[in-house]
Amino acid sequence: MSLKSGQEIPKAVLDSGADNTVLHAEAGKRIVVTFLSFHETAGSGGNVELFLSDNDTSVAGTRIDFIQLGANERKAGVQAVLAPGKYLIAKPTAANISVHGGYTLATGGDV
Repeated sequence: MSLKSGQEIPKAVLDSGADNTVLHAEAGKRIVVTFLSFHETAGSGGNVELFLSDNDTSVAGTRIDFIQLGANERKAGVQAVLAPGKYLIAKPTAANISVHGGYTLATGGDV
């Protein structure tokens, strides 16, 4: 098995009310999310639901975290392990919420 730590989830603004794919573990790869950070920048607050899913929709997933953000607030999300083929989906209730984070990627045997 090969490990690559310190991989970045680039900062991205999430689409309000939509399913946003944060990460996807392709076949033969396992992802360990080491940190997630959500930031509300509009000054109005909002919520973010996080799902582990078999596809790129929250409907097919299991909710693993619910983050409430106040105006201009920054909070951490849950750490997660994505088995091969799994998706990490974020679904915000408001505009102007961004996400960034980091992960370790495992490939090869025993994934």
